[in-house]
Amino acid sequence: MPRIQLFYVNAGGGHRAAAESLAAVLRSASPPSGQAPAAVELCDLQEILRPADLFHRYLHLDTQGIYNQLLARGWTWGMGAMVPILQALIRWRQPQLVRYLAEFFQSHPPDLVVVLMPHFNCCIAQALARAAPQARWAVVLTDLADTPAAPPPGRAAPRDYACHAPRSRRTATFWLAGPPPWVACGSPHAVGQARAAGLPETRILAASGMILSPRFYDLPPLDREAERRRHHLDPGLPLALVFFGGQGSRAMPEIARHLARAPQPWQAVFICGYNEPVAARLRQMCLPYPHCVLGFTREIPYWMRLADVLFGKPGPGVLQEATHLGLPAVVTVNSATMPQERFNGDWLQEQGSGLVLRSWRQLPDLWPRLTLSHLERMRQCARSVSNQAVFEVAAWLRRLLPAADE
Repeated sequence: MPRIQLFYVNAGGGHRAAAESLAAVLRSASPPSGQAPAAVELCDLQEILRPADLFHRYLHLDTQGIYNQLLARGWTWGMGAMVPILQALIRWRQPQLVRYLAEFFQSHPPDLVVVLMPHFNCCIAQALARAAPQARWAVVLTDLADTPAAPPPGRAAPRDYACHAPRSRRTATFWLAGPPPWVACGSPHAVGQARAAGLPETRILAASGMILSPRFYDLPPLDREAERRRHHLDPGLPLALVFFGGQGSRAMPEIARHLARAPQPWQAVFICGYNEPVAARLRQMCLPYPHCVLGFTREIPYWMRLADVLFGKPGPGVLQEATHLGLPAVVTVNSATMPQERFNGDWLQEQGSGLVLRSWRQLPDLWPRLTLSHLERMRQCARSVSNQAVFEVAAWLRRLLPAADE
């Protein structure tokens, strides 16, 4: 039985969510004719490399947990400056990282390795060449575009990080360093970046979007009016869904106050994820409009279908989920936005399905553009996008597996 390994990290949540969604489709779909069913394994890169994690060994710190706490607290200033430091640490520890990965591949020999996180292409390639040279590997972007991480001024990109790339293209990036032998992209911009990295068309999958959970497909009919009444919400008022992913955000109370001062009446659903302090603060606020405050929930498709607009972060997963369900979005993009998410605001406006602010302090300026009629026009733009990426990528990965007679 061929073995497909899906590699992810828990930093941010989107990488694991994409891996789990892809695994669910790969396990449920029938293999093509002549191909045996595949065993699909989810592989947490952090756990495999934990023996090489100096922060965990000497300081007993969970680096992924620290990253998620920074997101929850909104402490994302300077994230761009941290990327070269992270990549330098990976290069410094590369021999150890490759050794632990090679040991894993020796004990769990793969036929296909799928990388759903950035920065570790060279380590994966070298470990496979050492321990499982017969295996293929591919990168599936969980961002709408790659993010160039330019070296410091006056210094060239390090030679050992770019693997087999020509010297003219030895610039470290998040996703396309190497470049990888196969890559799946969720936007035309990312496809162009893959071509520029030197990949031929036959090695690039131009998917129709980002990977979404299968729960976003084949949804039953929803009586929005009845469901809103069930949650003590007004069927006639615009409903804002305030959602910043699984870690929530300290910006949510600020948005709640802006909604209270809006010239037209609003109502809101606040999904705070694992951020219980923000949820507690919202529950203590005496908001003068109908609202619900929720913690972590897997019913995101339900609440997105119930809402008229999303207020949140420019994360690729959240924006693609909203667009897929025809929900307009309002996000902020500024110097505190993480580098890999800054392109997403451009993408949102190109689709015509949302608006971008520099700060939530500008939200009151948008009230004239957030009437139900304006939101309906953005909703129509969002509905024109058909995202079948999770099924397209799963079928593409199966084609990368060797046939039974090879």
